[in-house]
Amino acid sequence: MTGGVIGAFETATRAIAELQSVDDVLQVIVDQVRILVGAPYAALGIVDADGVMERFITTGMDGATRARIGALPRGHGLLGLIVRENQSFRIPDIAVDPNPDPVTGQRGSVYIADGYGNHRVVVFDRAGNYLRQFGSIGSGPGQFTAGDGGHPHCVVLGRDGYVYACDRGQDRINVFTKTGELVKVMPIIPGTAALGVAGSAWDIDFSPDAIQKFAYVSDGANEVMWIFNHADALNGSAYVPPLSGFGAGVLP
Repeated sequence: MTGGVIGAFETATRAIAELQSVDDVLQVIVDQVRILVGAPYAALGIVDADGVMERFITTGMDGATRARIGALPRGHGLLGLIVRENQSFRIPDIAVDPNPDPVTGQRGSVYIADGYGNHRVVVFDRAGNYLRQFGSIGSGPGQFTAGDGGHPHCVVLGRDGYVYACDRGQDRINVFTKTGELVKVMPIIPGTAALGVAGSAWDIDFSPDAIQKFAYVSDGANEVMWIFNHADALNGSAYVPPLSGFGAGVLP
């Protein structure tokens, strides 16, 4: 990585020395950063004193793809959040709600697992306008593990109208209403994180039947896909063990 950083810096320095346009200089910078981190695409947004996007420089996409993006981003959604809060975001999961939002009545609300550093679920409307957020750092019900490990690591919308957010560092899934009220804390193989690994609740999905009878939980620490009775796990007063599991971590 050190050699890559030095090489990218040298390439950018040589190129910048030969350029006159600010846009050309910024293009070289974003090109080299994309190569350095191994990303297929990258973009650099420049905002004015009022927080309005005045430049948006992309790399890794052809002209036709760039044209489909259309006009400059307006500083809403994640880009607006970055500007307002002055910090970076790593997003492990996103869910889009096809049903009307309980507050706005509009379809297409976007739920984001903002788990690397911020420990919350953030909700935007389909135009990128901020709506609400829920979750915080801590060990209490509805909170997410401290540390930069992806807590929450998933956000999944069930047909029951609930939001499932994985708190893998505390071996559980926090279940909320779409407006952020806590419904249930679902334990997933308790004690896994205490072994010094990344915890058990990495992701969740459901069977395709109308009532989503089964819940499938991806457990990256134990390398198992666990199968739970969805209703039992959601409504049980205590820990409900899985029905079965499969994967490398399950002994024959």
